[in-house]
Amino acid sequence: MDEVARHGLGDAVGAETALRRALETDPAFPTAYTNLGRLLLATGRAPEAREVLERAKTLGENGLELRIALASALAACGEAAAGEALLAETVRAAPSSAEAWAALGDVRRVRGVAADALEAFEAATAAAADLPDPMRAGFARRRLAAAFALALEASRCGDRAAFVAVLPRMRLAAAEAVSLGVLDRSKAHELAERCAEATAGPSLSAATVRASLLGALPVAPPPRAPGGPA
Repeated sequence: MDEVARHGLGDAVGAETALRRALETDPAFPTAYTNLGRLLLATGRAPEAREVLERAKTLGENGLELRIALASALAACGEAAAGEALLAETVRAAPSSAEAWAALGDVRRVRGVAADALEAFEAATAAAADLPDPMRAGFARRRLAAAFALALEASRCGDRAAFVAVLPRMRLAAAEAVSLGVLDRSKAHELAERCAEATAGPSLSAATVRASLLGALPVAPPPRAPGGPA
């Protein structure tokens, strides 16, 4: 029985107690180790989660949930490269798993490779087309954040070509985020301003960055105060 699903994170203590009792009864129960590891990871205990998940793997567990959780635990323990390698292998074996693609994006974001992270989140949203809207919304939010991160990286470096190249991808990410109700107008404009403020150098001006980002976002600008500048 999946005790994580049964108890939910609202009763993490009860779920953990039930799983540990199950392992006392059957110390070679790989599914219980997997579920306990996922719970430990979700409650911020990555080193312990890693140990438990690796125990599940030694007992023959190799399912998608185990691989995603173990990779995430590795990344949280400072071994993001190992986590990425495990997830890259996972998405090759299960290319339709939105959860695996999203986890790969998360690990790549930890590693600071914005372009590769965005690619993974784009694959996640594509694979999530038939999933419930709340799950799709989470993937869309991460995809848009990755697009902004890539634009910010290009603007900081004054790389006009890279900045222009990411704008269509940002536009698509933003459109999906809007359709799922996860793109807040004021937050979008705040992010655009952040990118603009981080820009330095003549090759890519702050004004260009601001105008380009706002043009890529399918949201109206925030209302101006009465008597404010036009």
